[in-house]
Amino acid sequence: RRDETRRDRMAPSSLSLCWEGSQNQLKKILGEFWSNVRPGGRLHPAWFFEAKGHLLVELLLFAVILFLLTRKSFKPSKQKPLTKKEQEELIEEWLPEPLVPEVYAGQAPENGRLRNRRNKTKLQQRYAPAPVVKGKACTPFVQIGNKKVMNLVSTNFLNLASSERIEASCERALNKYGCGSCGPRGFYGTIDVHLELEKRVASFLGTEEAILYSYDISTPASAIPAFCKSGDLIVADAGISYAIQSGLTLSRSTVKYFEHNNLKDLVAVLDAVEEESKKGGKKGVGKFERRFVVVEGLYANYGDLAPLPDIVKLKDKYQFRLIVDESFALGVLGAGGRGSVEHFGLSCGVV
Repeated sequence: RRDETRRDRMAPSSLSLCWEGSQNQLKKILGEFWSNVRPGGRLHPAWFFEAKGHLLVELLLFAVILFLLTRKSFKPSKQKPLTKKEQEELIEEWLPEPLVPEVYAGQAPENGRLRNRRNKTKLQQRYAPAPVVKGKACTPFVQIGNKKVMNLVSTNFLNLASSERIEASCERALNKYGCGSCGPRGFYGTIDVHLELEKRVASFLGTEEAILYSYDISTPASAIPAFCKSGDLIVADAGISYAIQSGLTLSRSTVKYFEHNNLKDLVAVLDAVEEESKKGGKKGVGKFERRFVVVEGLYANYGDLAPLPDIVKLKDKYQFRLIVDESFALGVLGAGGRGSVEHFGLSCGVV
């Protein structure tokens, strides 16, 4: 019994000694680790540079670079050219992709599946049957199947493309000048009919001269950059057509938009421009910049008219120049078909 009592008294003391020993050993390990990594220790980066250890790394990198430079460049193995027989076999096996689908709507293959040339099955792609349009594309009405429908695709509002008089004139021009793949003056030069038409257009519109373009969309895309350059200011209607938008982009001018046919918003934009012009600075509009207002007489995207009389008053008040696109108004508006300028009783000098 005395021995058991003695053992019970000694057990706690032995556990405490064991715990103290492990603590001392842990402190010793941490102390050795800190002595190596602290500034001045063997594992500290500063000691590595002091011991010139970086020279070893640099020497190793130099050896790797030298090894890569002395290696021969990779050259793919040359394949033997195909024999004439192999070429003929490949040509016979080659099948071009069909220009049109082999199976149309309403033609169901077996099991509703198609099999391509690689003998792989794929689901059938059904295509809507293409409508057959009968008649000229420029006429007001065309026939689709048994129905007579109105043609809203054509812009031949005055039906000039179907005029027998114009067709006869075109035939005479073909017989005299011939026909080519394209007809811009930059390719084939200026001939007598170009100059004659420009003179007649200028006389018709009441201007000094006129410039003839071979493509309607290229007209604003070329005329606007001819007047407006980088550093100029353009205030344009937000409802302008794609052709005018292209011209604004190519001009590289600063462009500000106002709401479509909203004179109050136009006045607000012009007032803001005047304020910026008075303040000056890098972001302000310089007083020597040319400033333009760009609108359409008859808007292609909306079919409504621009209030030209009010816009002319505003451009005179704020000292702007005015550019008006009359593509859809010419021949349609005005007593003589001279567009929206004549329709509102204005002269060409204000544009």
